Amino acid sequence: MSSMQDTGTGRRQLVAGAAGNTLEWYDFAVYAYLVPVIADQFFPSKDPIANLLSAFGVFAVGYLMRPIGGWLLGHVADLAGRRIAMIYSILLMAVTTVLIGLLPNYDSIGFWAPLALIVLRLGQGLAVGGELPSSAVFLYENVPPRNRAFGTGLVIAGAVFGMLLGSASIAVVSWFVTAQEMALWGWRIPFLMGVLLAVVCLFLRAGLEEKGGQGKNRHAGHERPVPIKAVFLHHKKGLLIVLACNCLISVTFYMVAVFINTYLVHFVGQSTEAASTINTVSLGIFIVLVLVFARVADAIGRKRVLLFGAGAQLLLAIPIFLLLSQPVFWGQLAGQVGLAAIAASQLASSIPVLISQFPKSDRVTGFSLGYTIPAGVFGGTVPLLMTYFMSLTGWQAFPALYLMLLAVIVLPIMFVMPDKSFEKGI
Repeated sequence: MSSMQDTGTGRRQLVAGAAGNTLEWYDFAVYAYLVPVIADQFFPSKDPIANLLSAFGVFAVGYLMRPIGGWLLGHVADLAGRRIAMIYSILLMAVTTVLIGLLPNYDSIGFWAPLALIVLRLGQGLAVGGELPSSAVFLYENVPPRNRAFGTGLVIAGAVFGMLLGSASIAVVSWFVTAQEMALWGWRIPFLMGVLLAVVCLFLRAGLEEKGGQGKNRHAGHERPVPIKAVFLHHKKGLLIVLACNCLISVTFYMVAVFINTYLVHFVGQSTEAASTINTVSLGIFIVLVLVFARVADAIGRKRVLLFGAGAQLLLAIPIFLLLSQPVFWGQLAGQVGLAAIAASQLASSIPVLISQFPKSDRVTGFSLGYTIPAGVFGGTVPLLMTYFMSLTGWQAFPALYLMLLAVIVLPIMFVMPDKSFEKGI
């Protein structure tokens, strides 16, 4: 038996913790990749109000609700238990995703179609905001301290696998329907396919037992502040540390997962097919590297690996973007894999360290706020900010400056922050 099984944590707990993120990011990717089709179905150009809603929905609505979702589901997780919050998150994402797949288009119900789509996207944002923090804390608390980076690394690997699965589902549907059929009804199939993932996730999570959940320990919750109040009253330092670190980590991840594909096509002149190939290969390598760096972090120290990742970002950002800015396929692939390796090292090592900044009673709420706010404000704005400043300066390596600036600011904080993630009971 493995060390995890010896301590009562079986494979089911590991898979259940990671699988929810696969579903959440599958749905995220499906919506992102189908934006052109969805825009035609729900936001016709002849209606300026619908166009405004389209822009808001595509660029903002998903991120708007993530901090609120992190707070609400974090509150549930800290008061009623991690498992309950994880089940609520899956149910909310499953229902909203299926309803998007069944939603009548603008030609059928007019203005109500884009309005309903935005409401459903708000629901998806709530679910995403609570899923990763709840599941990461669940795994952190249910694996031995020596395996915490690997356990929480599965959450990140599951999320990126979901993105690849979403892209693959659209490709498979496209093979069997014409472009016209895809625009009319085929786009709905990937959304409805998400139900299968949801059923699997619910089955895995329904019978989970948790060592670190707080539901049975918080019956006297009125004797102390509710979690969000406790975080701001007693754990401000920990919250600021997590916020600062996640500003850097979120930008690096979104640069790899979201922006580079657009960068290669629109700023370097690479073909869409080649850019998609580079993106898919790099994300596949990213999944492997997250688990490799997680094992290394568990062996030699999580903070060491995190500092290595942030330092590598400072030193290698310009060389990486010089590779990406040249119209050479293999150079671009090497550049994106290099940036993916940096992001993987940061994500694999950081989560246990950042979770350990909070006590069990308020842990999910604190980590949720520290994760979702930077992900929305800094990570979610990467495409917009980089496009604006690159257009303004004309320098294709400008994103490297952004990465370096964040590394210079955050590295000292990472260096002095405490790491309690190897301690039992923390």
